[in-house]
Amino acid sequence: MQKALWVFIVVLVQAAIAQDCARIVPVNVFSSETSQPIAFPPERLHASVGKRPLGISNFEKIKGNRILLLIDISGSMGDKSLREVLDLLLEQGPPDSSLAYGFFSTKIFLSKGFGNFNEVKKAIQQLPPLEVKGHTALYDALDQALKLFQQPVPGDSILLITDGGENASKALEKMVRKELMENGVRVFAIVPVSLPVFLPAEGSPSPPPAPSLVMQMTAPISVLTEKTGGTIYLLMLDDARWSVKKWRAPILQSIQKFWIEGVGGGYRATVRLPANLTKPGGLRLQLDKKGDNALWDGVVTYPEYLLPCPSAAPAH
Repeated sequence: MQKALWVFIVVLVQAAIAQDCARIVPVNVFSSETSQPIAFPPERLHASVGKRPLGISNFEKIKGNRILLLIDISGSMGDKSLREVLDLLLEQGPPDSSLAYGFFSTKIFLSKGFGNFNEVKKAIQQLPPLEVKGHTALYDALDQALKLFQQPVPGDSILLITDGGENASKALEKMVRKELMENGVRVFAIVPVSLPVFLPAEGSPSPPPAPSLVMQMTAPISVLTEKTGGTIYLLMLDDARWSVKKWRAPILQSIQKFWIEGVGGGYRATVRLPANLTKPGGLRLQLDKKGDNALWDGVVTYPEYLLPCPSAAPAH
C-alpha cells in the first residue's frame, strides 16, 4: 500500500513538473513609422504557438541587460557620420546595463568582455582613429560576437551600426541566424543609407520609404533583427532632416531614445508552455490595440524561436 502511494506521489510530481514549464521572452513595441520604442500595457499582449494560446504569467521591466556594440568599419561605410553616431551612443547608456564593443571589416576586433558604461566609454575613446576600409565580414563578426555572451540570458542584445553589406564572411547567414535564435540574443541595427531620391523640394522632411524598399536596402539585416526580437533604425543621411540643422537635433534625439529605451528596454515576459510541445515552435505575440491610439502603428518585437521544455523533448 505504501509503495503504491509512493508511486502515485511520484507520478503527480512528475506531471506537475511537466506542466510547470516556462520560457522567458524579451518583448518590445516599436513604431513602424519612426522605429521609436512605444510604452505599452503588457497585459494587452497575447501569446500563442500555432493555434494554441499560451498563458503569460509575469512581466518584468528589462534593466541591466548585456549589450554588445558592434560597429562596421568596412570601406562601404564611407563617410556616413560613423564617429558622430558612436559618440552619441557614448553620451549616455541604458541604466545599469553592461557593455562590450567590437569593430569589423575584413578583420574583427572584439573587447575581452563586458564592463560598466564608463569603463567601455573610456576604452573606446582611447582607441586610435577609426580606419574605414576593407571588405565586410558581417556574419563572421556576429558569429564571434555571440561567444562573448557565453551563457546568454533573455534581454542580451547586439546593436549593429552597419549598412548591412556582406562580402567577406566564411560563416553562412543561415548558420549564424540559427545560433542567434537558439541562444536568444537579440540583434538591433542602426543602418545609415543614402536616399537622394527622397530629398524634399522645399526643405521640409520627406516621408519615410516604403517598407518593401526598406527591406531591399537592409537585407539580410532585416531577417536577423526580425527573427531574434530586434529591429532596425533607418538613418537617411542624405535626407534634409540630417543635413539641415533644425532637423538634425531631433534625429540625434530619436537615435538616443532608440538606444536607451529600445535596445536597453522592454519587458521580460514569462510564457507558459504546454507540456506536449515536443518540437521547437514559432512563437506569436499579438498586441491588443483597441481603444488606445498610441499603439496604432506599434509592432511587437520578440524572438520567434521557442524551445520546448526539456521534459517534453522527444527521445532519440
